[in-house]
Amino acid sequence: MFGDNKVRPLDDEMPVAVAAVAHESAPPVAEMTADGGLPVAQGTVLDAGPWATLAHTNRYRIIQHPQKLEALAQMCCAGCFEMQNQYSVFDAETQVHLLEVKEKSEMCERMCCSPQHSLVLLAFDAREGVPENTLVFSARKDLRFFNCFSCVDFCRGRLDVFNAQGEPVGHVQEPTCMAAGCSPKLEMMDRDASEPFMRAEGPTWCIGGCMELCTDITFRLVNPEDKGDHAQVGQIVKEAPKDFCQMLQEASTQADRFLVEFPASETEEHRALILANAFLADYMFFESGNLVRRKGTQTEIHCANCYCFGCLFPVVTTLGGNN
Repeated sequence: MFGDNKVRPLDDEMPVAVAAVAHESAPPVAEMTADGGLPVAQGTVLDAGPWATLAHTNRYRIIQHPQKLEALAQMCCAGCFEMQNQYSVFDAETQVHLLEVKEKSEMCERMCCSPQHSLVLLAFDAREGVPENTLVFSARKDLRFFNCFSCVDFCRGRLDVFNAQGEPVGHVQEPTCMAAGCSPKLEMMDRDASEPFMRAEGPTWCIGGCMELCTDITFRLVNPEDKGDHAQVGQIVKEAPKDFCQMLQEASTQADRFLVEFPASETEEHRALILANAFLADYMFFESGNLVRRKGTQTEIHCANCYCFGCLFPVVTTLGGNN
C-alpha cells in the first residue's frame, strides 16, 4: 500500500500537486482539481527553500476553518454531510500566519467513510510576500478503518509525509493494539526508520465528545528512548473553546483548535511530522461526528469516547422519547 515514494493521485480525475524545485517565474508544476473537476490552485516551490516557513518557531497554533454547510446540514439532521477540512497554522507567539493546509478528497468516499476516508493534505506557505500556493509539504492518508482494534495495518491510523518535491520525509502511525493500551498513542517515524523519534501519548480512557467543549485535551510528546522524568519534550493540546461563540461553532462544525509545542532543536522535517501528528489526531479522535443528534423525538448527546487498544467506544446519553 505504501510502496511508492511519491504523493500519488487519489484517482485519475483528481491529480494532486507534487511540486518540483522551481524559480518564481517558472510555470506551475501541477494542477489540482476539487470535487466536480473545478480547477483549484497550482503549486510552485522557491529556490530559497520550502522549509523556511517552519524554521521560525517551535510553538504553533492550528485553527480549523468552520464549514457553514456542515452546520446547516446538522441543523437539518443530515450529519453525514462532510466538507473537506482546511486549517490555518500560526506562530503561537507572534500570530503570524505561516501555513494554509487544505484537504483534497473524493466527495463520495468522504460522505460514506469520514473520517476514515483517504485524503491528501497540501500545506502551502501563507507568509506575506511569498508567492501564492508555494508548497511546503504534503501528507497522504489511505482509507483505513482505524476505529477498531489496531492489530493489523488496515486498522492502524497512518499519515505519510512528503517534502515539496514529493520525496518521503517519514510518517505518523498508530502503534499496534498491545502497545497502544488504554491511552491513544501516535508514533512519528523518520524515513526508513524502524523506531520512532517521538511519540504522542493522549489521556487515559476518555477522549473527544462533549469533553472537547469543557477541557483541554493534551497529548504529551515524549522521547521513546528516555524513560525518566524528562521523557516529555513537548505537547499537542486540543484546546477547549474560550467563549460561548467558539463552543457553539465547534459543536456544530467540528472546527477544532490545537496548540503544538516542541523543542527548538527539532529539524524542519521533524517539525512537519509533528504538525502532521496533530492533523492525524484530529481525524482519528475529534472528527467522529456531531456532538448532538436528533433521532425522531429523541436527542442523543455524545458525551465522550472510551479508548481501548485502538477502538473508540462512544458514551452516549439519550433524552426524550418514551424514556
